[in-house]
Formats: sequence, C-alpha cells, structure tokens
Amino acid sequence: MTTLDLDAYFGRIRWGDPTPPTFATLAGVLAAHMARIPFENLDVLLGRPIRLDFDALQDKLVTRCRGGYCFEHASLVAAVLEPIATTLSTSSSATTTRPRTTTRP
Repeated sequence: MTTLDLDAYFGRIRWGDPTPPTFATLAGVLAAHMARIPFENLDVLLGRPIRLDFDALQDKLVTRCRGGYCFEHASLVAAVLEPIATTLSTSSSATTTRPRTTTRP
C-alpha cells in the first residue's frame, strides 16, 4: 500500500484545521468529506472494473477528484482516521438478493 497522502486528502476536502483525536475533529472531517467527495457509481454503469486496493482508491477519490460508492468512501475515511484517532474499529456488511425464506412478523 502506498502511504496515505494526508495533505492531499485534506486539500481535497478543504480541511485546514488541526486534527486532535476529538469528536469535533471526527465530525468536521466527515462533514467536509461528505460535502466535497460525492457518491458516484459511474464505473459500474460504464462496466469498468472496481479496484478496491488503497492505491486505486486514493488515486480515484483524491488525486483525480472523482467520487465513489459506499465501500470506497468508507475505506478512504478509515485510512484517514487511523493516524489521527486514538482507536478505530471497522466492520463491513453486504446485501444479498436471495429471496427470504421466512417472513417478518
């Protein structure tokens, strides 16, 4: 994995404040990220392969100023928060199109 370019990321989201490990920092970085890096799924619609390795994510969302879909955003934000957070936990989930075998009450 290429080293995260925090300066480039903070430039992309226009973040110039200090980054102490506080709730205010977390809230501010997330708000700036959501305001500056859009959701987009153009690669899916164009039939392009989706690369989820960190180098590709940083290149797409930060260097080329593109947007991304949920997993791309979450992966980039996790990489950004890791060096500035005191603790960081990540998790993932998936959706399925399999039919339900039971009904909800």
